[in-house]
Amino acid sequence: MTVLEHRLFNSFLSLTRYRWCHRCDRSFQTYNALNQHTRDSSDHHECPECDFDGTSWEDLLDHCRDEGCRIVCEGCNDGGGAHWNNDGIGYREHVESENVCTECDRHFSSSSNLYQVRESRSFFNRPC
Repeated sequence: MTVLEHRLFNSFLSLTRYRWCHRCDRSFQTYNALNQHTRDSSDHHECPECDFDGTSWEDLLDHCRDEGCRIVCEGCNDGGGAHWNNDGIGYREHVESENVCTECDRHFSSSSNLYQVRESRSFFNRPC
């Protein structure tokens, strides 16, 4: 590689470095295009709190749980899970409106069903 080719190659790298998707091996003309790609692609699952980009929804939920970035509710979306801001306000509203057991993330059809399960667990000294 000649000096000129090397300089051109380095110039290309400096221009595309932050507009390159390493996972998809693609370059984008603008930062907005790259951001739209990562937001809309099924191959990207970004944490809204940090720079983590998981390869699957499960990776993202594991990351949120392990790092403490977000509160994870495994029972949401028919067991597919969901994540909530750490401030807890939205999660607390969710727990109350969906009758969620905060120990196992199971959703109940009514608050009385949730209460009944909690009481039976307590009586029999059983974990979730």
